[in-house]
Amino acid sequence: MPTSAGPILPNKENLMFMFQPGSTTLFNNFTSSLAPDVAAPSNGAVIGPRRVNVDYTSTYDDTNSSGSYQGTPELSLQNIASSVYNLNTSSTSTYTVSLWVKVVQFPTKYQNTLSYQRSDGDTTKSKRAALAKFDYSYSGTGTQYNGFIQFGAMAPYYKNASGTPNYKSVFSPISFGAAICCAKYQTSVYTDYKFNLNQWYLLTIQLQSNSTFASSAQTLNVKMFVNNSQENIAQCLGIAWKQNASFGSTGHSKIKRAEGYVAGQPGFYNCATGGTVSNASSQSITYNYFMNLSRLNCISYSPILQFGYQGVGAIGGNNGTNTPVQSTTGHNSTFQVGSSINFGQTYIYNTAFNSSLYTQFNSLYS
Repeated sequence: MPTSAGPILPNKENLMFMFQPGSTTLFNNFTSSLAPDVAAPSNGAVIGPRRVNVDYTSTYDDTNSSGSYQGTPELSLQNIASSVYNLNTSSTSTYTVSLWVKVVQFPTKYQNTLSYQRSDGDTTKSKRAALAKFDYSYSGTGTQYNGFIQFGAMAPYYKNASGTPNYKSVFSPISFGAAICCAKYQTSVYTDYKFNLNQWYLLTIQLQSNSTFASSAQTLNVKMFVNNSQENIAQCLGIAWKQNASFGSTGHSKIKRAEGYVAGQPGFYNCATGGTVSNASSQSITYNYFMNLSRLNCISYSPILQFGYQGVGAIGGNNGTNTPVQSTTGHNSTFQVGSSINFGQTYIYNTAFNSSLYTQFNSLYS
């Protein structure tokens, strides 16, 4: 934590959780782990190691086809058997997660790419990245199952509705988003493409319940903030920065941005129609089986950790017992394994976002 002469946390009474890499924290109900190739945190941040290929050490490679890659998160916080904080959901109707993040480079795959896409030895860089994942476990009783909140980023889709590759090999500006994933239903909200690579941002997702979070069925008013500004957001089924997904009654595997289910370029541009994807200052989302926010037992910072699938209605199998495993490194999951992402403080409040978080701490991340 900062000293008394440094920045002061706003609304400390409603602070459920805070973590600053490399500093002593008020909260100690968890174990923090750094990947072995990550330098000791400094200035309130952990710097992504920008992993390289084991055989070609001048080439960035987040999948490391030579086999030594383990996908270890830069940073992880865990209390698998319980929770990293104490939260009474029956008296809580607002939940806010904020974290400082800098995307230096999107995940990169060297060699071992599919032959029809690249010749051997070329590099493929993703335009999508999973940033951090907050996992909530199932208690074993009740109707609130496990689930997760995942932050992500996207670079513009490479071609417009006319088929012109106007953003080919262009990786900015970027869009930030948050996926709220519960049993049988996964939804994302995301901003316009208006932010920059290699720049620190404070990302915030705010959930406002229509009752309290103790209920299984929830209608949420969702808002997203970047730095100290509320952003217009669009909504989509599934995880916006996951390229393909089967959803809907047809089970058709949809390429989200190419088919217009997710905006693909600045101005919330629809790459399928040339129009605009619907967006607003907030989004309303209804869940029939909402996750238990009192059981946050694992936070992983890219590459993200995954729980095995188990049980009826399980999302990721987080039952509060099993230890998660490293993300897979197959072609369709490259977005989950980026190592060129920097992380600063994380905050969780049981009240609405306070823009003083940004004004108080942005000097650490300038």
